Amino acid sequence: MILQSKYEKLAQYLNGLDADKVTMTFDEIEGVLGESLPGAAMKRPWWANSATNNHALNGWLDVGWETANVKMDDGILDFIKVSQISSGSFQPRENVRTYPRRSRSSRSNSRSVDLDRIVQRAGSVDNLQKYMVVIERYLFGEITEMELGQELRRLFHRRP
Repeated sequence: MILQSKYEKLAQYLNGLDADKVTMTFDEIEGVLGESLPGAAMKRPWWANSATNNHALNGWLDVGWETANVKMDDGILDFIKVSQISSGSFQPRENVRTYPRRSRSSRSNSRSVDLDRIVQRAGSVDNLQKYMVVIERYLFGEITEMELGQELRRLFHRRP
């Protein structure tokens, strides 16, 4: 297998684990990667479970893991198998809103239909990416809820 991204080394490492959860330091992650993390990794948004982050998509999301309990001051975080999050064995921190997830089997059966419907409503894949960028900005506190609504309405009305 030819690696497309250095973060695929992390994906291979996580995929090879028997555990459902692993706590790693940034130094340990760098050891797996064989090189230093970029400077952006020292900011919380870099560790977001977002398909718009190529490092996340190529690193942990693609093999069914998500980050959790990222402690930037300590340089430590958890990687948790998505199936463990949805089965309820993972306990999130207090005061963190969680949303129900579909089981893997129902997700895989309807994934393409759901994606087609989402893209159709957004107008195009490019528009969908624009929506996601605005939503991420809100999630990371860069814009207010009012600004989120304004940006989403603006994007919706500019659809082709």
